[in-house]
Amino acid sequence: MPHPSLGSWRRIAPLPAPPLMEITRSVFQAPWDKILQSTDAIAASHQLFAQRIDHDVEQPLRNFQNKKEMQNIHTISANLQSMARELDDAADKAGKLSRKTGRANAQKADQAAARLESASQQWESQSPFIFETLQALDEQRINHLRDVLTQFETHAVDQATRSQSAAEEVLNVMLEIDTAQEIQSFAQRTTAGKPKVERKSTTRQPTPVTSSPAPPSIAGDDVSEHSGHRDNNPPGTPKSVGA
Repeated sequence: MPHPSLGSWRRIAPLPAPPLMEITRSVFQAPWDKILQSTDAIAASHQLFAQRIDHDVEQPLRNFQNKKEMQNIHTISANLQSMARELDDAADKAGKLSRKTGRANAQKADQAAARLESASQQWESQSPFIFETLQALDEQRINHLRDVLTQFETHAVDQATRSQSAAEEVLNVMLEIDTAQEIQSFAQRTTAGKPKVERKSTTRQPTPVTSSPAPPSIAGDDVSEHSGHRDNNPPGTPKSVGA
């Protein structure tokens, strides 16, 4: 029977990629498919791990107490406790009666001593077998628990190895993603089937520069001569001849 988590994942897996990946689907197509495959493999690995835990760990632990030896342990323990109580009670009464004097007390003391002897013989004859049985059951219990836990850790290591292998495969694919390749692919998809537009080269016409004419130059002697005449002949004074 499939594990519930595996069934849930298989219902989610057919869903489309997230919107962010739709933009760059060409470069993320292979990694996304690899992620889906890896996640499906990991889910199947977890299902296998759960099945092996149920078969090799849980069931053996539950069934161990149903073994015949384990069911008889309560009877064996009860018999051991009964013999121990009988021996303690016989020893206690024999000790008390041995300190008393009198014919009647002597008779009771003999009966108590006989009872103590019987309880001691029963204890010495049966208790070693009971202890050996209990020891064997305890060793069997410890060995069984060790084997089961070893099996559990073995399955856990196998599960971790499978998950690590799947994750490494996805990581290697993710590391191969090339941004330059995606840009080139995007440009090719965008311009596919469209006519190529040539760019027109535009040259700026130079702006004409107009220069203003330079003012006429005035000789320095003419300026001095005219200036001197103006100083020597004030307005309204006639110029003398032969001066």
